[in-house]
Amino acid sequence: MPAQSDENSKRTRVKPIFHWLKQNGGDMWPTRLLQLTEGLRISSSPGRVVSVNFEKEITVPASPQRLAWMIENVSRLVPRDARRWRELRHRVLDNSERDDALRRLKQGEVKGIPRLLILEGPSHADCLIECEQMIVWIEGKRNDWLAPSTTWDVARDQVARDLESAWLLAQRQKKDYCLLIIHEHPLKHHEEQLINGYRAGTWNGGWPHLDEKTRRKFSHRIGTLTWSSIVAEWRGM
Repeated sequence: MPAQSDENSKRTRVKPIFHWLKQNGGDMWPTRLLQLTEGLRISSSPGRVVSVNFEKEITVPASPQRLAWMIENVSRLVPRDARRWRELRHRVLDNSERDDALRRLKQGEVKGIPRLLILEGPSHADCLIECEQMIVWIEGKRNDWLAPSTTWDVARDQVARDLESAWLLAQRQKKDYCLLIIHEHPLKHHEEQLINGYRAGTWNGGWPHLDEKTRRKFSHRIGTLTWSSIVAEWRGM
C-alpha cells in the first residue's frame, strides 16, 4: 500500500511558508501579506516584523469575562453533544463553588478557578506574527475547516475565539490586531456564513459577552487569503 501524503496544514503549509518568509522576506513582509488579504478594513500599518512564532503554538486562555458569562448563562448554553446537558448542569448549577468562582472571575481572576467551572479551553495560533504596531494571528487551513462550535457552546466558533485571542494579546502590548484565515480550497458554506456575518454585524453569536463597540471593531479585522496567493507573491518560495 502506498504511503499517504502528509496533509497536515501546520506541517505542510504554515511551517514551510512562514519559515521562508521569516528567513527571506525582509523586515516589511507582513505589510505585503496584509495587502493580499480580502476583507480587512483597517488603515494602520503593521510596521516591521518583530517575531514570527510557528514552531510552538501560542496559546491564549479564555478571558475571565468569557468564562464568567458562560457560568452566568449556563442555562442558555447548548453543548455540541446535546445529550450532555445534564452533565453541564451538574458542572455548574449544582456546583457549590459556583458563586465564589463567578465573583473571582468578575474581578479578573482566573488562577485557582475549579476545573469543572472552566467551560472553555485556550485558543491556539498556528502562527503568530508580532510587528511593531500589530499582532497578526494566523489560522491556517488545508483540508480541514473552521470549527463551528466548542464542547459547551454550539455558537462559539473558531473565528470568534481566534480574533478575541489576538485582541487580548494586542491589548497587553497596546497594538492593533487582526486575524488572517489562510485556506487551500474554497471556503465551506458555514465558513462563509460565519465570516460574512461577523463582518456585516448580522451575527455575533461567538461574542455575547463583549459590548457592541468591541464587536464592531472586530468586524473590521477578519481577513482571508489563499496559500497560492502567497506563493504567487513570493515566487522564490
